[in-house]
Amino acid sequence: MVSVNLLPAGIRSARRRNRRLQIWVSAVLAVTMLTAIPLALDVSKSAAAASIESRLEPLQSRLSTVRADLKKAVAEREELTAQIARADALRSKRSWSSLLALLSSVAPDTVWFTSLRTATVAPQRAAPQPAGGKAAQPQAVTLGGPGGIHLEGYALDHDALYAFMSALKDTKTFDRVDLTSAGQEPVLNGTAVRFVLECYWQAVK
Repeated sequence: MVSVNLLPAGIRSARRRNRRLQIWVSAVLAVTMLTAIPLALDVSKSAAAASIESRLEPLQSRLSTVRADLKKAVAEREELTAQIARADALRSKRSWSSLLALLSSVAPDTVWFTSLRTATVAPQRAAPQPAGGKAAQPQAVTLGGPGGIHLEGYALDHDALYAFMSALKDTKTFDRVDLTSAGQEPVLNGTAVRFVLECYWQAVK
């Protein structure tokens, strides 16, 4: 069977041009899409990087806070270690024989002792911080070992007692000599001043 195209030559030529134009447009579209794929990937990567960076910022801030807290905790630990070492030094360096010799050398003949023991300084907390909307900070605790001596005895009168206290301070062994109580009591055929002293060692530097 023989096929005969009866369309005019001009129409056939126009159809061929249309087909070539369609092929060219399809090729251009394909190239454009292939070019857009890497660009879309770059945009997606940039968005992912921005998202990761936004999540890292608060983490870095918290890390800085944790580092500051750790530094403070290490400093507090070192301070507590130093205080314990000072307390141990006080405990080990005070010789009872030397102490009794010192007390005897400065005590007037009108003063005598009835009790002598170590006095422990109670742990002290730092003053609380005023409220200001900030998180409460942990309060430092100052530890203490034997901070001095607790001394009880009698003096013939108040002048003898004050002279003894002044002599104790002049030895430079004690940072403070506190009179916690004093009162007249009958002794033998007369009266005497019964006293209680708290004497605190000089701080170890």
